Amino acid sequence: MMHRTFVTMIAVVVAACLFHVASADWLGLNFNPFFDFNRQSTALIKFYEETQGATKWPNQFRGGWASQTPCAWDGNERAHPAPWGTRCVTGGWHQPPPRGDGGLLFLEHYSGFAEGPVPREFDAFQMTDVIGLGHNKLNGPIWDTQYHTFLHRLDLAHNQMSGTLPDNFMKRNTIHCELVNLYDNQFTGSIPAIINTLKPLTAFLLGKNQFSGTVPDISNLKRLRHLDLGDNQFSGTIGPWLKELDNLAWLFLQNNQFTGTLPELPPRVSRVLIGQNKWTGRIPESYGSLGYLRVFNCTGCQLECPTPNFLQHVYFSTHCKTPKW
Repeated sequence: MMHRTFVTMIAVVVAACLFHVASADWLGLNFNPFFDFNRQSTALIKFYEETQGATKWPNQFRGGWASQTPCAWDGNERAHPAPWGTRCVTGGWHQPPPRGDGGLLFLEHYSGFAEGPVPREFDAFQMTDVIGLGHNKLNGPIWDTQYHTFLHRLDLAHNQMSGTLPDNFMKRNTIHCELVNLYDNQFTGSIPAIINTLKPLTAFLLGKNQFSGTVPDISNLKRLRHLDLGDNQFSGTIGPWLKELDNLAWLFLQNNQFTGTLPELPPRVSRVLIGQNKWTGRIPESYGSLGYLRVFNCTGCQLECPTPNFLQHVYFSTHCKTPKW
């Protein structure tokens, strides 16, 4: 009897240890998450207050926001609905971490009237799937994103946000991150090398900012389909890593200060906008065998063609093609 009790106790201890390890593993995390009800509530309250929700948001966007307890952390969403544009759950399949992916599931606000800084307490949204705040008037720096672990889409496009992207940008989101859209803001500085660890990325959009420096190697982003670095202040050359982005379809590098010869392009690229830079030399002969290429725009580029009408097969090209009209 004592032997059976001892074995049972060992089994319980082992099961508890395995759950502790697996709780992070099955969630697709590389660390054990924590959960802070108060900080998540504070983040939502401050977002509404600091972006002037009570006075500037349209009425239809204010539902449920004027509350000091904006989320039903008891799991009763029917009795306590979440603010408009969000969903907060901690019951059923969405238990609080580390047992599940509970908390704020998504936050989307596209009214165009949210004006002010984004609270730094947004770092509490570890298990959030989507943060979409594009087309507003948000300003100030981005919050600490290193604790996001489930974030598939980060959309802050068309705002007035500024500052730099830190070296630990999206540090723990290496399994789920599919979209980073910071287009049309006022961000500065360089692209952190850690971007190369976000392997699920399909779209990386930094166009129309004030980023500078050289572009780091992002050859690990094998799923990337849209890369927009246009209208910034990038310089230097584009390395051979670009050719390794096998699924890249749209490449926008226009209006920067890139130099050197044109880089080799990946096999599935269809739209290439790289004008208003300082490219020199001859267009690579490999461009002639890019079967998916439909648009090649290098306006302002002084380039040589390997042969006349080298890009005649391309629907639109600023080079190596004789117009039909």
